[in-house]
Amino acid sequence: MFSFIRNLLALFGVLVLVGAGTAYAMYGTVEPCRILAKERSDQTIRGVSEAFGGDGESLGSMDEIVENTFMALTSQYSSEECGQELVDGWWSKLTAANEAL
Repeated sequence: MFSFIRNLLALFGVLVLVGAGTAYAMYGTVEPCRILAKERSDQTIRGVSEAFGGDGESLGSMDEIVENTFMALTSQYSSEECGQELVDGWWSKLTAANEAL
């Protein structure tokens, strides 16, 4: 019985480490509000760049300004609010991709 609980806790710990490692590799941080700011700034940059005939990757020198603006906006949220916003955004992306199939 204790072996099962220990294995279950170990699995949970590994999953947390993998999730944190993935977030750090993708965003350079594990703090949910900074990840949310990065997500939102990337979406904005992509949309504006494509709207003006760009490559959808960058607005040049404006990238840092856009990201700093979203960091200022998301700094008003609690970590729980940022986490919920991230989960909602990722869930909508998953459902949209699933519907496209």
